[in-house]
Amino acid sequence: SKANLSDVTNPTSPVSLFGGVTLQIQTTDSGEPGSSDSIAMTLLNGSTLLYSSHWDGTQTLEKILGGGNLVAH
Repeated sequence: SKANLSDVTNPTSPVSLFGGVTLQIQTTDSGEPGSSDSIAMTLLNGSTLLYSSHWDGTQTLEKILGGGNLVAH
């Protein structure tokens, strides 16, 4: 997907940083009750990594959810 990245340090005056960057979200639904469902999020500007929810040095790894339940249909 595409996304826009803004600095919201001051929420009354957000600053646009990047537009049209690549947002990748990967999820795993491990079935019920959802205690081992996981998610990973990566934000890229071309080949430049802007954000990773769990970077291991080469890729973004999925992390187990701290609560809730992913349901994929």
